[in-house]
Amino acid sequence: MKVKTFIPFSLLLFACLGFNDDDDQNSDLENSILGLWNITAIHNSSPQGRTLGPGDGEVIEITFKDDGSFMGSTSVNSFGGSYRVMGDLLTISEFMTTEVSDTFYGVAFYGALDDSFNSTTNFNEFKLSLENDILTLNFNYCLFRFRN
Repeated sequence: MKVKTFIPFSLLLFACLGFNDDDDQNSDLENSILGLWNITAIHNSSPQGRTLGPGDGEVIEITFKDDGSFMGSTSVNSFGGSYRVMGDLLTISEFMTTEVSDTFYGVAFYGALDDSFNSTTNFNEFKLSLENDILTLNFNYCLFRFRN
Protein backbone atom coordinates (compact mmCIF):
# COMPACT_ATOMS: atom_id res chain seq x y z
CA MET A 1 0.00 0.00 0.00
CA LYS A 2 1.49 3.33 -1.05
CA VAL A 3 1.15 6.41 1.10
CA LYS A 4 0.59 9.64 -0.74
CA THR A 5 1.47 12.90 1.00
CA PHE A 6 0.43 16.39 -0.06
CA ILE A 7 2.24 19.19 1.77
CA PRO A 8 1.02 21.82 1.88
CA PHE A 9 -2.50 20.77 0.95
CA SER A 10 -4.92 23.29 2.30
CA LEU A 11 -8.64 23.19 2.62
CA LEU A 12 -10.37 26.41 3.50
CA LEU A 13 -13.79 26.29 5.04
CA PHE A 14 -15.70 29.58 5.16
CA ALA A 15 -18.47 29.86 7.73
CA CYS A 16 -21.83 31.36 6.98
CA LEU A 17 -21.79 32.94 10.41
CA GLY A 18 -19.93 36.19 9.57
CA PHE A 19 -17.43 38.02 11.72
CA ASN A 20 -17.92 39.03 15.31
CA ASP A 21 -15.54 40.81 17.65
CA ASP A 22 -16.23 38.12 20.22
CA ASP A 23 -13.58 35.37 20.23
CA ASP A 24 -16.27 32.99 21.47
CA GLN A 25 -17.61 32.80 17.92
CA ASN A 26 -14.31 31.29 16.79
CA SER A 27 -14.47 28.80 19.65
CA ASP A 28 -18.10 27.96 18.83
CA LEU A 29 -17.28 27.34 15.17
CA GLU A 30 -14.18 25.33 16.01
CA ASN A 31 -16.05 23.26 18.58
CA SER A 32 -19.00 22.68 16.24
CA ILE A 33 -16.89 20.69 13.78
CA LEU A 34 -15.16 18.53 16.41
CA GLY A 35 -15.94 14.84 16.36
CA LEU A 36 -16.87 12.19 13.85
CA TRP A 37 -18.71 13.09 10.63
CA ASN A 38 -19.99 10.69 7.94
CA ILE A 39 -20.33 11.95 4.38
CA THR A 40 -23.91 11.42 3.24
CA ALA A 41 -23.70 13.18 -0.17
CA ILE A 42 -21.06 14.23 -2.70
CA HIS A 43 -21.67 16.47 -5.70
CA ASN A 44 -18.89 17.12 -8.23
CA SER A 45 -18.20 19.89 -10.70
CA SER A 46 -21.36 21.02 -12.46
CA PRO A 47 -24.90 22.10 -11.66
CA GLN A 48 -26.21 19.30 -13.90
CA GLY A 49 -24.01 16.66 -12.26
CA ARG A 50 -25.41 13.95 -10.03
CA THR A 51 -25.29 14.08 -6.26
CA LEU A 52 -24.04 10.73 -5.02
CA GLY A 53 -24.88 8.99 -1.79
CA PRO A 54 -22.97 6.08 -0.32
CA GLY A 55 -23.50 2.60 -1.73
CA ASP A 56 -24.61 -0.24 0.52
CA GLY A 57 -22.16 -0.56 3.36
CA GLU A 58 -19.96 2.30 2.14
CA VAL A 59 -18.81 4.88 4.65
CA ILE A 60 -16.59 7.92 4.24
CA GLU A 61 -15.87 9.55 7.54
CA ILE A 62 -13.69 12.26 9.01
CA THR A 63 -12.93 13.10 12.63
CA PHE A 64 -11.78 16.59 13.60
CA LYS A 65 -9.88 16.49 16.90
CA ASP A 66 -9.37 19.37 19.32
CA ASP A 67 -5.57 19.10 18.97
CA GLY A 68 -5.78 20.39 15.38
CA SER A 69 -5.49 17.02 13.68
CA PHE A 70 -8.02 15.12 11.64
CA MET A 71 -8.28 11.58 10.36
CA GLY A 72 -10.71 9.73 8.19
CA SER A 73 -11.32 6.89 5.82
CA THR A 74 -13.14 5.82 2.72
CA SER A 75 -14.19 2.18 2.34
CA VAL A 76 -10.64 1.41 1.11
CA ASN A 77 -8.24 4.23 2.00
CA SER A 78 -7.41 6.23 5.09
CA PHE A 79 -6.35 9.86 5.27
CA GLY A 80 -5.36 12.43 7.85
CA GLY A 81 -3.55 15.64 8.49
CA SER A 82 -3.74 18.83 10.47
CA TYR A 83 -6.04 21.81 10.45
CA ARG A 84 -6.38 25.20 12.13
CA VAL A 85 -9.38 27.45 12.70
CA MET A 86 -8.88 31.23 12.45
CA GLY A 87 -12.07 33.24 12.76
CA ASP A 88 -14.44 31.58 10.32
CA LEU A 89 -11.62 29.98 8.32
CA LEU A 90 -10.43 26.40 8.69
CA THR A 91 -7.17 25.56 6.92
CA ILE A 92 -5.93 22.03 6.45
CA SER A 93 -2.18 22.45 6.22
CA GLU A 94 -1.26 18.82 5.72
CA PHE A 95 -3.13 16.01 3.97
CA MET A 96 -1.92 12.42 3.68
CA THR A 97 -3.75 9.47 2.19
CA THR A 98 -3.12 5.86 1.32
CA GLU A 99 -3.43 5.22 -2.38
CA VAL A 100 -5.31 2.04 -3.18
CA SER A 101 -7.85 1.76 -5.97
CA ASP A 102 -11.06 3.00 -4.35
CA THR A 103 -14.79 2.45 -4.80
CA PHE A 104 -16.83 4.72 -7.08
CA TYR A 105 -17.95 6.73 -4.03
CA GLY A 106 -14.36 7.02 -2.76
CA VAL A 107 -13.19 8.20 -6.19
CA ALA A 108 -16.00 10.81 -6.14
CA PHE A 109 -14.75 12.03 -2.73
CA TYR A 110 -11.18 12.51 -3.93
CA GLY A 111 -12.46 13.99 -7.22
CA ALA A 112 -14.51 16.60 -5.36
CA LEU A 113 -11.43 17.51 -3.32
CA ASP A 114 -9.49 17.98 -6.56
CA ASP A 115 -12.32 19.98 -8.14
CA SER A 116 -12.45 22.36 -5.18
CA PHE A 117 -8.89 23.57 -5.76
CA ASN A 118 -8.73 27.34 -6.23
CA SER A 119 -5.69 28.14 -8.38
CA THR A 120 -5.81 31.80 -7.29
CA THR A 121 -5.25 30.99 -3.62
CA ASN A 122 -3.64 27.55 -4.11
CA PHE A 123 -6.06 26.09 -1.57
CA ASN A 124 -9.11 23.89 -1.64
CA GLU A 125 -11.95 26.14 -0.53
CA PHE A 126 -15.35 25.41 0.87
CA LYS A 127 -18.20 27.42 2.33
CA LEU A 128 -19.24 25.91 5.63
CA SER A 129 -22.73 25.73 7.02
CA LEU A 130 -24.03 23.75 9.97
CA GLU A 131 -27.73 23.24 10.51
CA ASN A 132 -29.61 20.49 12.38
CA ASP A 133 -26.42 18.42 12.82
CA ILE A 134 -25.75 18.49 9.08
CA LEU A 135 -22.38 19.96 8.06
CA THR A 136 -22.23 21.17 4.45
CA LEU A 137 -19.02 22.13 2.66
CA ASN A 138 -19.54 23.80 -0.69
CA PHE A 139 -17.20 25.21 -3.36
CA ASN A 140 -18.73 26.20 -6.70
CA TYR A 141 -20.57 23.01 -7.63
CA CYS A 142 -18.61 20.68 -5.38
CA LEU A 143 -20.47 19.69 -2.26
CA PHE A 144 -19.92 17.45 0.73
CA ARG A 145 -22.75 16.86 3.18
CA PHE A 146 -21.88 15.27 6.57
CA ARG A 147 -23.93 13.98 9.48
CA ASN A 148 -22.53 13.27 12.93
